[in-house]
Amino acid sequence: MEYKINTRIAAKKIIQVTLGFVIYLLIINLICYLYIEQILNLLKAQSLIAEYNFKTELWANIIFGFSGGLVFASVEVLYLADKFKGRPYAFSIFIKGLFHIIIILFFITGGSFFYHSIDLHSPPFKEEVIGKVSNFILGYGGLKNLITGWIGFHIVLIILQLNEHIGPGMFWRFLSGKFYKPKEEFKIFMFLDIKSSTEIAEKIGHKKYFKFMNLFFKDVTNPILNNKGEIYEYVGDEIVITWPIKYGVLNSNCVRCFFSIENVIRVNSEKYMKRFGLTPEFKAAIHYGKVTTGEIGIIKKQIVHTGDVLNTTSRIQSLCNDYNQKLLISSDLMDLLNLPKEFIPRNLGGVKLKGKSKKVKAKRLTL
Repeated sequence: MEYKINTRIAAKKIIQVTLGFVIYLLIINLICYLYIEQILNLLKAQSLIAEYNFKTELWANIIFGFSGGLVFASVEVLYLADKFKGRPYAFSIFIKGLFHIIIILFFITGGSFFYHSIDLHSPPFKEEVIGKVSNFILGYGGLKNLITGWIGFHIVLIILQLNEHIGPGMFWRFLSGKFYKPKEEFKIFMFLDIKSSTEIAEKIGHKKYFKFMNLFFKDVTNPILNNKGEIYEYVGDEIVITWPIKYGVLNSNCVRCFFSIENVIRVNSEKYMKRFGLTPEFKAAIHYGKVTTGEIGIIKKQIVHTGDVLNTTSRIQSLCNDYNQKLLISSDLMDLLNLPKEFIPRNLGGVKLKGKSKKVKAKRLTL
């Protein structure tokens, strides 16, 4: 089962896209209101409206912006986004654009019947209303709304694509300038690494190994998101996952994440065996500490974390092979967690980390 967006994340994204589209239409409506003299004269000259009513226009934008945005968001998030994964961006935008024109025309027609029915105080399918709707759809008004809606949909599409490429929530952080100035915060980090990657690559070939690694990253995405984690970066065959302290400690999400990943890979083991002749094995370490978070870069900006906690987590993970363990957790982090009874921690005592003068206490964890 490859990555498929889960219900909670899909619902959240659909609501965000729908509200974004409604806000976009309201901004367009406000611009029209501010420059109403010029627009009103043009519309009246073409007999497209009897009179302009800001309140009616406002409700029309809210109702049909919400319904149109909801249909667009649902189709995009639940169907089209998955269909075009791995396709060239320009191709997917072009094909989606054709489909969106159909959605826009449907809602423009429905909206026109609604608006002119109220505007003329007449039932929707009276001859005078149908005549106004025909003039509107085939005239300036229909073209304006088609272009406005199409642009709005594609602005939302571009934002969705950017958000997907740089990580959920990152686009708004860049936009708001949240990390324009560096800030200190405490975060939990998990370094999760595919075992024996060099041997696997030599066995199945580097091109096939790339597909193997990419499929693994897809499969583990939902367990990470379901446990409130954020994918900080991919480093070769390693994933760095992070949590704010609040969400990582809550329900022991940072620990549950590892075992959720383990379960997903176990469920999909047959798929890996069929495609690659082996099932991925992995090891991980979890630790927490203070980091400085901020934007770096000029041509290519990125939000990065710096601090000793990243180096320490990486060093702890390197001990997994030495102790023949899948998961190691620092004792400092374990003290923050209220672990359920199904998790069994066992002390390793103080362990010497490469490049560290002081020993770090760590624990292994099993189910």
